[in-house]
Amino acid sequence: MQSLIRASVMVVLVSAQAAWATDVQDPVVARLRNEGYSQVEVSRTWLGRTRILASGPQGQREVILSRNSGEVLRDHMLSGPGAAPDGGPAEGEASPGGGPEGGAEGGGGGDGGGDGGGGEHD
Repeated sequence: MQSLIRASVMVVLVSAQAAWATDVQDPVVARLRNEGYSQVEVSRTWLGRTRILASGPQGQREVILSRNSGEVLRDHMLSGPGAAPDGGPAEGEASPGGGPEGGAEGGGGGDGGGDGGGGEHD
């Protein structure tokens, strides 16, 4: 009897989680379709985030959503008009870190230099 109750609780929890994920992605998918993207694919990243890949006359666009909050972590033009040649954010789009070179990880800036290693280490 307890195993039946546990199984029922698990089914309810999994269903609720799936419904939450759909609720989070539906407005984004609708917005992309309204913007003219005809092909929209939804998948998961290896970190469990929702990845939405949209294609249309404007090019290809990737949107990554947080699995916990539904927050847009990345909204990136991959190809097409307005896409940055270096694969960065398209013209007029801010990067997730807020600055032109920042990222969600807080990186950005710098000249790529640094200690090349070598020598003795303690």
